Amino acid sequence: MQANKRAQSSNYQVSQDFKVLLEYARMGQRPEIPTVSLDAEKLLTLKPSDVLYKSLQNIFATTIRQDLLSGNAVNTKSPLHDHHIFPENAAKRHGLDKTMLNSICNRVPMLASSNGYLGEGYPEDYLKKILDRARKESMLRDFKRRMRDCLIPGDPEDPQWLDSFSINQFEEFCRKRAELIISRVHEIVGDSLQVNAASDDESMEGDDD
Repeated sequence: MQANKRAQSSNYQVSQDFKVLLEYARMGQRPEIPTVSLDAEKLLTLKPSDVLYKSLQNIFATTIRQDLLSGNAVNTKSPLHDHHIFPENAAKRHGLDKTMLNSICNRVPMLASSNGYLGEGYPEDYLKKILDRARKESMLRDFKRRMRDCLIPGDPEDPQWLDSFSINQFEEFCRKRAELIISRVHEIVGDSLQVNAASDDESMEGDDD
């Protein structure tokens, strides 16, 4: 019961903290923002049911300008799906951590048509196809901007870039993306962002559930 009360209190505070953040993302006017706390370790296990997850998802949807796959324009009225960058089936097929696969670090808003097209595809394969097409069409600069918008780590011009999307690099990919997510929030809230390291007390609280 006590753990549930803590969770409810925490979710309420998160919703209050991120309410003004979302308004800034939508309206482009920086309001007076209270301290917003983020924890890279928490992002790695952040569940879709969490208020913070939903808030970050909305921020992505209002700051991503182009669809990851097609490059088509994205706006607040676009039909978006919450795409798994590494597919869910990687838990069963390759033994990847299921919680991390479903975390915000492995998700990106994507046009419904693109999400349906990619299905259970793996990023090492589909990003190679998109990159090859961008090079062929002399659209590499646009492709790089799209990757930055979608918070995809690394430099596509680096010959080793695609290797960072291999199965054995999954956790490292998620950790790098967690840092990019925090940076995106910092762009919006500035010095109001407080980045926390996971403490022993927080870990113990999580065990009370």
